[in-house]
Amino acid sequence: MAGKRAKRKSPSVSVVMGLNEILSSSVFYVNASTSNVSADGRRVHHRTIPVLPPSPTKRRRTDGPVEESSGGSGGQSEGLYSGAVGDNLLDDQADVPRAHAKRYASSDDPLKEWGAEAREEYLLEFLRLEGPGTSGLSTCGRCKALVEGGRPYRCKDCFTGDVMCQVCFLTAHTDHPLHRIERWDGRCFVASTLRDAGLRVQLGHPPGKACACYTTVNDFVVLHVNGIHTVTLRFCACDEAASHGSPRQQLLRRQWFPATFEQPQTCATIRLLEHFHMQNLQGKVTLYDYYSALQKLTDNSGLRRLPSRYKEFVRMKREYAHLKSLKRAGRAHDPSGVSGTKRGELTVACPACPDPEVNLPRDWESAPPERRFLYTLFIALDACFRLKRRMVSSVEKDPGLGIDWGYFVEAEPFRQYLLSVTDQKEMSTCSGLAALDYANSKFSRGYAATGVCLGVCARHEFIQPNGAADLQVGERYANMDYTFASLMRHHGRNLSVVVSYDIACQWSKSLLQRVKTLPPLVRLDLVSTMVRFAVPKLHIHSHTKHCQHNYSLNYLPGVGRTDGEGIERPWANIGATATSIRVMGPGARIETLNDHWGHWNWQKTVGLGSLLSRRLRLAVSERELQKASFEVFSEQQGARVDGWKRMIIDFECDSSKTNPYAVAYAGLSEHDVRLQFSQEEAAEASRGVPSLHDVTRSGFIVEALDIEEQQLKTRAIVRQKTAGTAVQASEILELRTKLTRSLGRLRVMQAVYLPMVLTSLGQRAVPDGEEAEMVPIGLPSSLSPDARALCDQQLVDIETRLRDARCQSALNGLRNLLFIKSRLVGYKDRNARHQAANTRTRMLIQRNEDKITLQARKYQASWTALKMLANGDESKIKWRSLRQEDIRCMEDPDVTKKKEVRHALATEGRRDDTVHGEGGEDAAPLVAREGYCTVSWIWMDAAEVGPATGEGMDEVLRSEFAKSWARMRRWTEEVALLREEMRRVTVSLRHRGQQWEKRATTTPHQLRPDYANGLTAYAYSQADLLYSLADTFEANWTTHAPIPEDADDIDKEDLQAEIDSATVEAEEDGEDGG
Repeated sequence: MAGKRAKRKSPSVSVVMGLNEILSSSVFYVNASTSNVSADGRRVHHRTIPVLPPSPTKRRRTDGPVEESSGGSGGQSEGLYSGAVGDNLLDDQADVPRAHAKRYASSDDPLKEWGAEAREEYLLEFLRLEGPGTSGLSTCGRCKALVEGGRPYRCKDCFTGDVMCQVCFLTAHTDHPLHRIERWDGRCFVASTLRDAGLRVQLGHPPGKACACYTTVNDFVVLHVNGIHTVTLRFCACDEAASHGSPRQQLLRRQWFPATFEQPQTCATIRLLEHFHMQNLQGKVTLYDYYSALQKLTDNSGLRRLPSRYKEFVRMKREYAHLKSLKRAGRAHDPSGVSGTKRGELTVACPACPDPEVNLPRDWESAPPERRFLYTLFIALDACFRLKRRMVSSVEKDPGLGIDWGYFVEAEPFRQYLLSVTDQKEMSTCSGLAALDYANSKFSRGYAATGVCLGVCARHEFIQPNGAADLQVGERYANMDYTFASLMRHHGRNLSVVVSYDIACQWSKSLLQRVKTLPPLVRLDLVSTMVRFAVPKLHIHSHTKHCQHNYSLNYLPGVGRTDGEGIERPWANIGATATSIRVMGPGARIETLNDHWGHWNWQKTVGLGSLLSRRLRLAVSERELQKASFEVFSEQQGARVDGWKRMIIDFECDSSKTNPYAVAYAGLSEHDVRLQFSQEEAAEASRGVPSLHDVTRSGFIVEALDIEEQQLKTRAIVRQKTAGTAVQASEILELRTKLTRSLGRLRVMQAVYLPMVLTSLGQRAVPDGEEAEMVPIGLPSSLSPDARALCDQQLVDIETRLRDARCQSALNGLRNLLFIKSRLVGYKDRNARHQAANTRTRMLIQRNEDKITLQARKYQASWTALKMLANGDESKIKWRSLRQEDIRCMEDPDVTKKKEVRHALATEGRRDDTVHGEGGEDAAPLVAREGYCTVSWIWMDAAEVGPATGEGMDEVLRSEFAKSWARMRRWTEEVALLREEMRRVTVSLRHRGQQWEKRATTTPHQLRPDYANGLTAYAYSQADLLYSLADTFEANWTTHAPIPEDADDIDKEDLQAEIDSATVEAEEDGEDGG
């Protein structure tokens, strides 16, 4: 073998395939091979062993898009229903296989690959940078002359990092005076400065041009993104100084922001201020931490004594942020200048909200009733107690810069108003509202402000101009009234308004009278027919049933799918600033909050394109789903639909009439449920076993079905008694013995009626190795079609009729038990307050759950038998297959639909986006929410539900019908509202663009050309930005969210009653309600 020539290896071919390609490929297999040498050592035998591809491994759950599927096979009775107390939802199933992009070895674990192959190389390159590299230390890398003393310079911020002599180095850095440099000291490079190298920074003249007369500042401190620098600065004082400006102007024209406007000794670069501003707004990095980082970046050893400029940095940051807001508001373009700024003018207004002067049609006030809801303003109010301020500084020492021009109310008028307000006794008729309980007693010692109350537009979450105010104790009506009235000054007075507030049920009482007594600056004269109140959808669950039915956004006409919870999202965003603003002075705190809220509103503006697009796609699909569900529900309810609709319309026109959403009767008590259980158990015990000599065909089938039901019960008991105690084992053995005897008697009857069954089942009742509850019964439905054709056809007919009746009775029993479950859970939540009562109630609920499981299995077993009797043709069966997701109370959600929507939203990348407000009602449909519910088919034809709960069931059906109709109408309204909001956004953005174009052509005449050119260029840049946003949004909506043809096809019959209930009909009752 040693003399043999080695075989030339064929070129290797590398094939990169994904897992799905490997598993699905018909030509690519995974093989294993074995090799062994023959006995004489001359031959090698190779054997290839095909290996089946492994089953796909479940992907680890990530924050990215996932696909989920719901279980529940219609043809399976085992594992059909396993509802826990108060929860009918399925567990997440395995991910559906999806196609993935091809992956490479290095992408599977890049950190591991880097550590194995490149770590040493990177480390050496890092250390190479510490030395001169290939450059010689004695020769300048630019002029090639010898370096004096052999101590050249190099720059850490220049791209090449060449070693240079002093002359070349200073020449190269004339335009880069803030670069960090190093100098070779004979052994290593040590930190140095351009000032030490001899650089002098000249202002007022072009780079390289000397000034004949200048004033020098030797230790001028400059804060830059790469550290704290000390430079020698020369201000121009020659004959051209008049055109070059004062020292502060010379600094500003080099984009250096002076800390003082007279004799500046310190400045920060505009680049640094921009960098910190964005870090602060987006990352909530505090100014103290940022300045500390600059110090560490300059010298992290602590050996150098750096100049302290923290206070100056604070001042420059405040001035810079204020100037940016003035610049973006166009105040420099206005002839009245900064002093002419109006209240709330330094804010970013919502382009999607109705503004009669900007984005509404001229005839909007004469719109037909069915479209009047499109011009509704939605406002949400709330308070946050995290944004406190301690008693530090004062208004005299820190009045702030233009704090009345932003998002806070005017400070002095508000303070004067509070002096006239005493403790108000906010009485509550609702359940446990902490906002009212602590309105006057919230802990406030040591705090000048205990929090902030705020108003936003409820649909888009824009902070409202002059819509925020400080709290002094708790959430008093006085503060909320003033804030609401203040923000309403910026909106059209003829707009209909929906106000969402977590205590709106109490706060709205007498509000219209209270706002009339406010100071003239904010006094309002609201019309009761124009303002409606609601409680946010999440908060309303803590209110009484009366509030849930009368203040729910799910039932309020004309609000679409507004959830009212948008006010909570700005709190989550601004909460990270709480620790820093707590110790600020009054002016600095308000400036900071105004700054952050301005950034919030701008991010909302640029995010409206994707937000409205996503919402419209969801609304269209959900509208169709709810419409189809409602039509099926209505068809099944027949003649009762018209009466229920009339009742709903009457209530929406007059809230004093019977509320169709409420169930008027009381829930069952524990004793009532126990009595029902006792009666059912007594009826089961009283049933006797027929004598064998009296057994008829129908009796035989009935006996078999009774045994089948006993088997279902025994299986359930065996699953429950898993402890394995002697007592449990004895109970299970007794049940199985009873079943065995029953099966023995059945086998005797089968020998007469179905002898062919015994050929497959055997003569014994229970074969060896099998448990009695698992033994097949052996009815005509279990036979093959050919065998069934040979048996007694009367038996087939009897089983078919009994199975049909059994489906009906099992479905009625299932409805009753689900109805009892909802009542029991409600009773437990309302009345079980201590451990003993809670335990007893849970035992009752669990007993009811066991009965639900039995009825579900009983139904599915009969349905499967009917399917077999129909030779597998489901179209011949009038009953549907019962899936686990179908077994739910009326108020429970469709878990399958919930998972589909969750996957759709995950695909959109909406998991953790909080900046663009990707929340909202459409953002998190992962909980049981009214707007996403659909009625399970088991309730569609619930006309007969048994004598015990018939009256109550009719109440429940009427309530669910009203909710189903409301869901369909809310989604229909949502589609129309979103279309209108899209139109308003583009109109508003283009209107703002036109304003900037007008500013570009009307700059103040008294300005010098260089100033005027800057104002004009900025105005055009802003106009281009706004036009680009409008064009991009329209293109996005056209491509990704095409408007459905029937998006504006609003059912007048449905919506006429809603709008009339809020406007036309209510006007007959007067306009001065309280």
